[in-house]
Amino acid sequence: MIDFILVVIVLGLWFCIEYWVYGKYMIVVKTDRTYKLINTAFYAYRLEVLNNKKLYGIYVDDFCIKNTSQTPDRLNKYGTVVSSPEKNCIKNRVQNLLNTRPDLVVKFFQEKTFTYKDYKQMIDEYDTTYPIQKTGVDLIESKQNESIDFSFQKESSNKKSVLLEYSFLNKINFDSVQNNEDKLNLIKEIILLCYSQSSKRQFGDRIFGYLIKSQFIPTITTEDQLNEWHKIFGEEMKPSNPTLLSTPGEYSRYHDGLKSKKLYNYLLLIQEIFNKTGLELEAEIVSEDLVKMNPYKK
Repeated sequence: MIDFILVVIVLGLWFCIEYWVYGKYMIVVKTDRTYKLINTAFYAYRLEVLNNKKLYGIYVDDFCIKNTSQTPDRLNKYGTVVSSPEKNCIKNRVQNLLNTRPDLVVKFFQEKTFTYKDYKQMIDEYDTTYPIQKTGVDLIESKQNESIDFSFQKESSNKKSVLLEYSFLNKINFDSVQNNEDKLNLIKEIILLCYSQSSKRQFGDRIFGYLIKSQFIPTITTEDQLNEWHKIFGEEMKPSNPTLLSTPGEYSRYHDGLKSKKLYNYLLLIQEIFNKTGLELEAEIVSEDLVKMNPYKK
């Protein structure tokens, strides 16, 4: 009996120590700002470079613009200047790593997971090794060619599907739609895909806005529109541009030719999505907006 009690005590102590060590480890992981930023870069790389075939240099530029801009000094409520040297140092370090060590990016970001152990090894190699001789662009492009092609298969008809140009929609199964609930769930899936890329969020807003405009999702006021949005996507996910829920075809601000063409192509894509989903009325409404934008057609 005494032996059994001792075994239970030893096992209990062992479990407590393991739990304490694991807790300390998780605290370190969650508070390591450099790891958080590099982990964000990892997921952006997987999505943009591997899946969407974005050029590495453009990926780095886009990521740095969004994530490594310097945090400016500010005044607190007491009038004291508050600076953020630690945050800026971390941002500079990650930016330098992406710019100067594409060999390490390839080595660690090609894997499907990026653990804290991988991060520590990556930083250690960054601090203690020199870049390999092959240029970063060559490395990335060779890996892109080896990766799986996620783009849509081209249709046999001569008319090229607009969906072919937007590989982030590659996993959508339009054949599964049978009723209005299926249609809404499919559109929800597409909008969530749009929100996985910051540059596509307003595209998702416009899709939802057309469902409101057609009264597929019945609303009266702008408050109703936001309530319906949160009912579907939850309170934490907010529309990036709430005005597009009311005016999804708005284009008056797009005086620049290139931006206007981009918006025109977005509307073409939305129209095709609605056609493939069986939302004929919504596709017709988009068609009317396309006619209004006809001067911007590429």
